Amino acid sequence: MTRRYDAFTATFEDRQQWTLPQVLAVRARQQPNKIYLEVPHQSVQLSYSQVLQEARTVAGHLIMRGGKREELVCIFAHNCAEFVSAWFGAVFAGMVEAPINVDYRGNFLAHQVSLLAPRFMVVQAELMSALLDVKQALESIECLFVIGDAQRAAPAMAAAEAAGLKSQPFSLLRQRLLQVPALPEAQVQDMSAIFCTSGTTGPSKGVMTTHAHNYLFADACVSLTRMKADDVYYSPLPLFHANAQFLTAYAAMIAGGRYVMGERFSASAWLGAVRECGATHTNLLGVMMDYVWKQPPTSEDADNKLRCVFAAPVNFRIVEEFKKRFDIEAFVDVFGSTEIGIPILTPYNVPRPQGSFGLAMTDLYDMKLVDPETDQEVPAGELGELVIRPKIAWTLTQGYYRRPEATVAAFRNLWFHTGDGLRQDSEGWFYWVDRLKDAIRRKGENISSAEIEQAVLAMDGIIECAAIAVPADEGEGEDEVMLYVVREPGATIEAEAVWAWCDSKVPRFAVPRFIEFIGALPKTPTGKIQKVQLRNLAAAQPRPKERATPSKR
Repeated sequence: MTRRYDAFTATFEDRQQWTLPQVLAVRARQQPNKIYLEVPHQSVQLSYSQVLQEARTVAGHLIMRGGKREELVCIFAHNCAEFVSAWFGAVFAGMVEAPINVDYRGNFLAHQVSLLAPRFMVVQAELMSALLDVKQALESIECLFVIGDAQRAAPAMAAAEAAGLKSQPFSLLRQRLLQVPALPEAQVQDMSAIFCTSGTTGPSKGVMTTHAHNYLFADACVSLTRMKADDVYYSPLPLFHANAQFLTAYAAMIAGGRYVMGERFSASAWLGAVRECGATHTNLLGVMMDYVWKQPPTSEDADNKLRCVFAAPVNFRIVEEFKKRFDIEAFVDVFGSTEIGIPILTPYNVPRPQGSFGLAMTDLYDMKLVDPETDQEVPAGELGELVIRPKIAWTLTQGYYRRPEATVAAFRNLWFHTGDGLRQDSEGWFYWVDRLKDAIRRKGENISSAEIEQAVLAMDGIIECAAIAVPADEGEGEDEVMLYVVREPGATIEAEAVWAWCDSKVPRFAVPRFIEFIGALPKTPTGKIQKVQLRNLAAAQPRPKERATPSKR
């Protein structure tokens, strides 16, 4: 019998309450003086009632300045309390929050601002120069609200005014109003946020999400991590990503707990931050788990209150030792994206097959794995594209903002096509293979580039690596594996050592035929590797020396 994830029960049973304004209002009424938001690097602590009051105040100011329902408020800021005020204020005003990655510059930044065409934009003073460098993309903006104290905000505002843009201190939006104008009542189907994709395969797209979508995204995390009202969720991840917003900040609110906002991730400072705020929960994304593990162990590593770590993905090679070293009860994992939420989750502290990341929430979604060319379902155990549709209205993306052709393509045959290649075993466990555009097929075997990369990253002397497919010399449609490797500073590791390592760590058919050492991997401003550039590089240059004697295992 196929297993499924059956642990989810909605924290708010009435689905008409699945909006952030209603959730926050309920929590502020139930526990007005309890701390919800803590920002250590700003020495800020705000209770549920204070956060609610500020959200209403900011919303009131936006409406008084002409803000209309479903107009966009862009946020271009680092992690700070003002970010939360801008986010909550926008949705309380019935407007749409649209965060932008703070590392974007030039064409990346211009594309997103032009795509979103916001009326209002909240920008941190330190980021004003980057914004003004793409002035041609700012035509839609009526006012910039600048985050920063007077010393930092004044020159940023002066620069904006010199460029012909109206600006005001963000602090004006936080000033108490004698009378807050009537705020619209949020509905579950209302647009709440637009998050732009990373743009690894082309220009980024704006993912439109509703209140119901974002609520379920967050409440699924509450179920996943078993978070309760007395728990503390610490995350140093950036708020311009859905992970920090919905899988930490919003999840903590739904549970009635405390959200502790880190300034940024530091592997060496991670444990100290966890210990200082008394975190019971935290999340680790990508290679963060490996970076923490590689820190020198101490006798005090287990001196913390952590109970659950949400790691995506979990590194199975070190997870059990990690749990013992830091005295952690459970690691959990999911499969998801901004478009679909997290419909595949690991049951809490339940043994699972190595490499799997969860079971399907079949009560809430229809999903299947299909041949990406025919949309026909594939048998258990075979690679297929995950396609999905919701059983509850408004809980999947409503499409891509101002990109109707991309929306229609993604929703062909009335299923949302994720572009992700997965496998599902006969018991129901799902396994990641690759983004379909990054998948490798060699000698009849489907190979996950991510699995090769994770194995190689465990080798001393290597910082990063990326596996791609290059055309095989023989066989139509067949690939060879090429691995790009970035050495640690001072490391002298050579290809022969990497091949020897791979012989004992990955299947024989997945051992790279070609290895190329490179100074740095091409990345998007969100830090995702641009494999399309690596494929172009491999096609344009002579192939490096290949392995003299293939593995005979």
